[in-house]
Amino acid sequence: MKNINFLLAVLLLFFCACNSTTDENEKTPNFPSTQDSNITDATPGMTYKIDTSKQVNKLLVPGDTLLMMQMADKKGSIRGYLGGIERHVTVIVPVGSGDSIMAEIIPDDKKANIRFNQIYIPVGKGGKYDGPFSRKIIYPITAMGNYKLVIGENLMAEGDWEGSFTCNVEIR
Repeated sequence: MKNINFLLAVLLLFFCACNSTTDENEKTPNFPSTQDSNITDATPGMTYKIDTSKQVNKLLVPGDTLLMMQMADKKGSIRGYLGGIERHVTVIVPVGSGDSIMAEIIPDDKKANIRFNQIYIPVGKGGKYDGPFSRKIIYPITAMGNYKLVIGENLMAEGDWEGSFTCNVEIR
């Protein structure tokens, strides 16, 4: 009986050691060095104004982040990071004129499970949402204001995905 109790105690210690909750195994975004002046680290839950009038800025974005884009000649580009399932990057595109919004997601991994999940249209009280879409979207502009492009995983496809991508936006 003592041998069984000892064996159970050893197994319990082994089980507890294997289920350690240390942060050593957690995945973190592999951001390039911030020595390049074109690259800025982003913090989840923050809103960033991106000035694309001088150059194409690269903002490395963890999930659940809002980005306010300042368009130059009605064009903009953002370098982002999607942190996995149920993590979203929302690009806010101010629209003052034009007929349509054209946007494209270009992931570093061509097999990535990423798409435009929704677009918010600023019409009426509270606006409306439409979607889902693929990696490319051409959407008619029906009202002026802030459109929101919600980027995330395709929940209809298999496999979780996280990684870097570029989002190009143009107002035509």
